[in-house]
Amino acid sequence: MRKFMVSCMGIFLMTWGLSTDVFASDLNHSKRFKIGNILLANASPQNYEDSVDEEIKIGMLVDKVATPSGEFYDVQFYAEGEPLENVKTIRIKTPESKNILLKNPVGLSYLEVEAYNMGIDDLKKRFPEGKYQVNLSSRKYGKATTFDMEYDFPAAPVVTSPTSGATDVSLSPTFEWESMADDDIDGLLLILLTEDFSENYIELIRYLPKETTSFSISEGLLEANTEYELDVVAYKAFGENAYMTGVRYISFTTSSATLPE
Repeated sequence: MRKFMVSCMGIFLMTWGLSTDVFASDLNHSKRFKIGNILLANASPQNYEDSVDEEIKIGMLVDKVATPSGEFYDVQFYAEGEPLENVKTIRIKTPESKNILLKNPVGLSYLEVEAYNMGIDDLKKRFPEGKYQVNLSSRKYGKATTFDMEYDFPAAPVVTSPTSGATDVSLSPTFEWESMADDDIDGLLLILLTEDFSENYIELIRYLPKETTSFSISEGLLEANTEYELDVVAYKAFGENAYMTGVRYISFTTSSATLPE
């Protein structure tokens, strides 16, 4: 799953017509849980200790992901910050007055709920355009946060090198894509990670100015004969901590290591 915001393990209760509980003992890094019409995911972020905030940050992310096999859409709501440990419930009210509930009985400082791999018709049905209101269980942490969401996705960047599915890619490649300097976006995000979790797993994340058209990888970071996922993301804000993105996903495999003569 390609993520613009990297998430941390949480405990969720989602109300989507029928409530279902998911407990911490049920969650691990290799599972995804489908509850009703929403799929929940959990993973550990890099340097999470650096991301904890003294205030509660509420965010919304809507992705349009272009892959070699077609396009799909992801939607994510998240909350983070140390005071979240004292919040037991987060209620997300949709434009159709449906409620999504996130429960936090053990006092975690990061929670998220996510639906992913949706087609456009499914997106419009489950997440219609309009206002999404997020309320915390204690009003002392501020008023409700409102996101006014419209389907206004940036174009997915066009990656020209390497091509998707390429093999024998250099161990110190330069990734290139067509310019988006004239597009209505706030910037670019590059995400590089290994396809499989292993002892050599990496996840490189770099924010880039919108005028950027290439990014080079230093020698020594990539492993030989290894498959990698590359995401080049164009993003723009539609509110505070709310982003609409166009994501280009490709995969490639590095060349064999060259032995010194």
